[in-house]
Amino acid sequence: MSRAWVITWDWANEAASKRDKVIGLLPPDTPVEEVARHLERTYALASYNLGEWASFIANVADGMPNPYRAEVRHYRDPESGAYVTVGHNPHLEAYLADDVQVSTETDDGVETVTWSYTAPNGTRQQEAYTRTKKGAISLEDAWDRTKSEYKRFTD
Repeated sequence: MSRAWVITWDWANEAASKRDKVIGLLPPDTPVEEVARHLERTYALASYNLGEWASFIANVADGMPNPYRAEVRHYRDPESGAYVTVGHNPHLEAYLADDVQVSTETDDGVETVTWSYTAPNGTRQQEAYTRTKKGAISLEDAWDRTKSEYKRFTD
C-alpha cells in the first residue's frame, strides 16, 4: 500500500488515551465527505453510552445535528488537500498519508504501521505506531480512571 487515509486517535492528556492509536485506513480515493461521515460514526460507536445514543437519535428525528460533527479542515498549503477531525478529548483525525506500510512481526503477530503526511502547519511528518495487541482494532480506553494508571492488558 502506498497511499491511504490514516485514521488516528489523539488526546490532550493520558487520562483520555486509547489502546490503539491508529484505528483504520481508508482508500485514498475516498471523498472527504465520506471520510467525515465514517469518523462521526466511529467516534459515536467508541464514545456514546446508550443514553447518549437515545438522545442523538431523538435529536436527529427533531432535525438537530449530531453534537460531535466532523470538521473538514484545510492545510496552509492548498495542494495538500484537507484533513478531518471529530470529537473533543480524545478526538479522531483522518488525513491522506503517503508511504503507508503495515508490517507484522512473524513471531507474535503484532502490527506496526508507518506513514508520512503533511501536518496542518504545512510541514512533512513521518510517523510510526506499533500496536500493543494482535487481532482486531480496539476502541477501548487505555487509561484506568479509577486507578489513575494504564490498564494492564493480557492479550
